[in-house]
Amino acid sequence: MENIFDNIFTWIMGNKPRSRFDFTASGMGPEIFLKSGIDFSNDEFQKEAVHAEETFYESIAEAYGVDSSEVMSTNGGSEAIQIASLYLSRESRRIVIPIPEYEPMYLVPERYGFRNFHFLRDEIYELKKDESLSFTDPNNPTGDMLSGRDFFRGALESNPVFCDETFSEFRFPARPYTNFTRYPEAVTSFTFTKFYGAGFLRVGYMFASREKIRKLKQYRLLSSGSPNIVSLYLGTKIIRKRGFFVNEVRKIIEQNRSIVRSKLSSFGLKFSDPANSTTTFVSGDFDAVWCKDLMEKHGVLVTPGKYFGMKSGFRICFTSTPENISEGLDLLGEFAGVA
Repeated sequence: MENIFDNIFTWIMGNKPRSRFDFTASGMGPEIFLKSGIDFSNDEFQKEAVHAEETFYESIAEAYGVDSSEVMSTNGGSEAIQIASLYLSRESRRIVIPIPEYEPMYLVPERYGFRNFHFLRDEIYELKKDESLSFTDPNNPTGDMLSGRDFFRGALESNPVFCDETFSEFRFPARPYTNFTRYPEAVTSFTFTKFYGAGFLRVGYMFASREKIRKLKQYRLLSSGSPNIVSLYLGTKIIRKRGFFVNEVRKIIEQNRSIVRSKLSSFGLKFSDPANSTTTFVSGDFDAVWCKDLMEKHGVLVTPGKYFGMKSGFRICFTSTPENISEGLDLLGEFAGVA
């Protein structure tokens, strides 16, 4: 019988307390949010609480250049994946998920009993008219940008598509961007968990046409109804102060990207370009047992490829301090016999 508890979350949470170098945290820590100077006092909240949801939609719409009727709030990224999977299952015969991919993107449809199909995204696959597509962009775990490729671009134009764009902010665009503005038939999502270090809020948002938003809000009733107004209120504060987060996060991530490129290249390992996200995927003969041994012997925690639909390889996240990244990678290289 399948072990439903063997998933990416139990791997991370089960090993994190014992790790010395945690390379599984794909989002920034709450320190970024706490440094922002955002006023979350009760007095300030009381002034705006009654209009929190409406103000949230208006602020997100203004930031992305869309209409507020094309925005919907969610309880974080996980709820967005559930809602989108339900939507795709009702709009198509089966959901197609290119791998490697963030485990919940294909695990949620599977656990709900929705018809789905996986293929290696470097292979040629012709999407049928009655199929839908679900993917992350930039991809989690590789960090590759996918929406510019012919297959993904064609699907965005002609098939029901869900695109989780949570990591796109790590490209540091002058203005936040969503594929929805270019492909209005698509459904896309974001969360404050990663770039803004505000996972404790459990709030995100989805973009879709006005007609699709009405459907998505109906599906949201099956899980939560809507996020709480405190999270929506703080989400508004965050998006209005986006410039601060861009400056702070860029200083950390760009330095860490340089370290990752330098170290992994010197080790002679094959890895994906870390330029677009906070992750890189190392290919090779490294299975889950190898990753477990790395953790047990050196305290370096990475995420095995099995949690992204791959038999081998592992994901490295680089959101901690440059010193931590550098020392942990040296131990990883030593354990792999390449440092």
